[in-house]
Amino acid sequence: MKIYLIRHGETDWNHVNRFQGREDIELNEAGIAQAVRCGQTLQGLGIEAVYTSPLKRAHRTGEEIAGQIGLSRDGAEPMQELIERDLGPFSGQLVKDKKEYFALAAGDHVEGMEPFADVQKRMEHAMDLLSETGHRAVVAVSHGAAINVLLAGLTNNEIGTGKTKLYNGAINVIEGSKTQGFHVRYCNLPPDAPQTRQLLQQMGYEQLERSLVDTIKEEQAKLGFRKEAIRLYYPLSSLNHFFDAQDGEEQMLDRLQHLPDTWQNTLGAVGVTAKKERFCFYIPEQGSEYVHAHGKPNEFIQKLVDLVARHDCTMSKIRDLFYGHSSQVESKKIENGEFDWMFHFTDDPEDPYYYCFKDEGIHIIYHRFLPDDYEEL
Repeated sequence: MKIYLIRHGETDWNHVNRFQGREDIELNEAGIAQAVRCGQTLQGLGIEAVYTSPLKRAHRTGEEIAGQIGLSRDGAEPMQELIERDLGPFSGQLVKDKKEYFALAAGDHVEGMEPFADVQKRMEHAMDLLSETGHRAVVAVSHGAAINVLLAGLTNNEIGTGKTKLYNGAINVIEGSKTQGFHVRYCNLPPDAPQTRQLLQQMGYEQLERSLVDTIKEEQAKLGFRKEAIRLYYPLSSLNHFFDAQDGEEQMLDRLQHLPDTWQNTLGAVGVTAKKERFCFYIPEQGSEYVHAHGKPNEFIQKLVDLVARHDCTMSKIRDLFYGHSSQVESKKIENGEFDWMFHFTDDPEDPYYYCFKDEGIHIIYHRFLPDDYEEL
């Protein structure tokens, strides 16, 4: 899922550089305007719910965002885990300089201040809870210190506490799930910058391109490389997952008429047609040649394809292949009539797929699903 983690809009205390901690300060007029602009930037991204810290400045920010993205302002739901770090005796004090600010933000042994490790655990738990809501994309409004602790934890301190001064209204994009873990896609995007909107819209095209490349690699593992055009098919529901959208066929087809210019240098002039909510992607010879020449071979897929093609392939051998590749494997028996078993690597962000197998007696077939598609299955 995607979590758009937002720092609340400006307050009068922010304006004069006064530490707030858990003091319940209202947004000022500039902060309300920032929240509105943030909501406008997030329009059309398929966001299904808004959660906020219970403090007034965060909750009001969430209400304004909800109103802009087509959700009920009253539906912005307070979540205690998103509350600001308790700054103890520093709450209400003026920040004298940037050095002092970062020193305090990174502090972990100040009496009365919530320990860094406790904040990190609380914010990580918030991400877990959000991933369990069943939504594909949500907004979570929190606070500068709390967000920075999470960013530091997710990036091994590359960004976040002691390094990043978050804008008021800043947009951070967190992707992942409780089982797969989370990673930071974007950090500290200003809500009113045109390039922020462009980056957020671009994410769907990047995920689609990766899926097309992965599918071409799989085809080449099965059939070998042939310099020829390829047609790949996707249902509308899968494409909506890429874009966190709820498009109909015509809306999606229009969206796909504006593929990024960078695709010309990789997959070539990709064409898209649709019929009965089934979309065909025409990949020219350039695309298959590019994937063969530049794409890193997927050794696991090649081993899997070779194993499934053998007449003596069994589910036990498939299980051995997965556990031989990694010790972090989720396996599950499926009883939906379409598949028998599912396998999934929980420790490999480069392979997010859920592999589903069906034993048809004379041979075993498989299909791999992206997380959102598997959830629908």
